[in-house]
Amino acid sequence: MQEVLRLPRALSARVKMPSPFLLVALLPMGLILILVAVLFWVSLQRGVIGTAAVTYSWENYAVIFGDPFVYRVFVNTAVFAFSTVFFALLIGLPIAWLTERTTIPGKVAIYTIMTLGLLIPGIYTAMGWTFIAHPRIGFLNQWLVDLFGLEKNDFIPQVQDIITVGEFYELAAGGEIIFT
Repeated sequence: MQEVLRLPRALSARVKMPSPFLLVALLPMGLILILVAVLFWVSLQRGVIGTAAVTYSWENYAVIFGDPFVYRVFVNTAVFAFSTVFFALLIGLPIAWLTERTTIPGKVAIYTIMTLGLLIPGIYTAMGWTFIAHPRIGFLNQWLVDLFGLEKNDFIPQVQDIITVGEFYELAAGGEIIFT
């Protein structure tokens, strides 16, 4: 008779196979790590990528971090991020506490409104704000123009200097934005 080698019962209970969901999650994680590694590798290159003339150096990072404008961007980004988190917590924590710890009426409506914020794509939110506050077509601005006798040009003249991501890519593709 052939005997089968088995772990003792006490040890076999401790050895668990990983969840199949973990294995499914490791695939995109590995792909993302590979893409980040390629991005970092390309960022170290100078010259035309894929040719023999390419050199590797930290010069790209020295150029970026040597520019004082980058530090202004970092500060602006940090101020924006911290203020966003502050105001989100200022509004969200009391609402979450009220819905979870009290018997406030309308909990289902609050849950629905909170979930809708996650389900609505960002493009629809942007379109909504455009319809509300656009200098020319925003109904709130048109109402303010009629109410106070303002001109349509009285609203945020800097908006003309702000470009959207789509406009940025169109300008970049047309060679109107030069990266140095």
